[in-house]
Amino acid sequence: MQVGSGYKPARSETEGLELGSKTHSFEAACQDAVGSLRAALVALFDSIGVDPSVPQDVARRYHLNKTLTWNISRLLQAPDSIAAVPHVPGTQALEKMLKATSDDGASAEAVKRVRAASRAFDEIVEVHVGDRTTLDLVLDGMANGSGGDGLELSRKLAYRGNSGLYGVQAKARVMAWTIAPNAEDPSLLDLAMISGYAGFRRLRNNVRWPIIKVRSWATSDQPITRPLWHPLEGDPESPMALMPSFSSIDEREIDLVTTEEGLDCHLLPGRIGNVGAFDCIRGEMMLAAANRYKDDEDSTGEVGASITTPSEVLLFDLIVHRDLENAMEPEAMIFSRIVASGVKTPERDDESALPIRLRLVDLPGTPPAMATPLVPRYSEITALMADRLGRRPEEFRAKRLLLDYPPLNSNVILRFPLLPAPR
Repeated sequence: MQVGSGYKPARSETEGLELGSKTHSFEAACQDAVGSLRAALVALFDSIGVDPSVPQDVARRYHLNKTLTWNISRLLQAPDSIAAVPHVPGTQALEKMLKATSDDGASAEAVKRVRAASRAFDEIVEVHVGDRTTLDLVLDGMANGSGGDGLELSRKLAYRGNSGLYGVQAKARVMAWTIAPNAEDPSLLDLAMISGYAGFRRLRNNVRWPIIKVRSWATSDQPITRPLWHPLEGDPESPMALMPSFSSIDEREIDLVTTEEGLDCHLLPGRIGNVGAFDCIRGEMMLAAANRYKDDEDSTGEVGASITTPSEVLLFDLIVHRDLENAMEPEAMIFSRIVASGVKTPERDDESALPIRLRLVDLPGTPPAMATPLVPRYSEITALMADRLGRRPEEFRAKRLLLDYPPLNSNVILRFPLLPAPR
């Protein structure tokens, strides 16, 4: 039997199976090897009249570990060979199953073919990636194309590692944008934005962290002469624009540092863990902030969330006035770098785009059901955003994006087309 063409001859212990060379596509070689293993296992169980899709029965019958029989069941029922790879048993575990089925009367030829297919798979892993641990990471990057989120394992590992390295983490990175036509000039858009963290905590008491970065920019022919953004709540002159009704951080724990780019708000060293945990939500608004319609220089609108702290989940909401239908089906993208303020964000085919599936869902109801267990009193926050824009919450519709373990130093962008101005 062959698993693909153009392969070098197999070693004798593979009983005629041909293995992937270093130059052959890993994905194709892996599909061939796993396909052969699945076919051999089906023939093995057929030879003894056992149904492997009922793993608990197989475990009881042969006194095998339930994890092993569950993996074999999933291996055989996976929708494709790549999806089946994580369930391929290790050599020692598979040998236990082969001994048990052999003792129960499985044909020697069927056992031999399973063993040969397993060895062929192991050699492909060794040639292409070296070991099963690296294989898991390779498969993680391929998951987006087979129905998974993409890089979920890697993102989780990175979240844990970055939390330890930098000594901080957050339960949720929070971002929401509310967009509505300006009441006086409907060709312009009013914007309200909240940004921050829920369940932020230090893991080292000496950590100092830039928890807020305030940036302003304009084109070269439109210099900034006055502050355009205004706090949604609290001190109207506050550069941090913290929302005191929804933040539990003590402002004395923050050191303001002016830089060439703007203002950095550094969290000072303090108590670690849950004892020192807090919520930190800032909010701003700008009236007549952007053009509603496309022009020669701009044909899209977009909002973004930068990931600058290890966070367990990203909560990103786009709340759009019902008159702005064009903004209700945004394109979601994630890039592996923070885009500098005022710099055009990349396109989907940019080399920094990450293979992560981003899912936007409609929030039901009128007004939209904004409440979430991730952020205390979140529906009050979003209602305040609408109120500050002179609107009622029932005038809006909302889309929500949730992403577990968003990659540190990445940008999540929601982009929508601008329509031509009416004539």
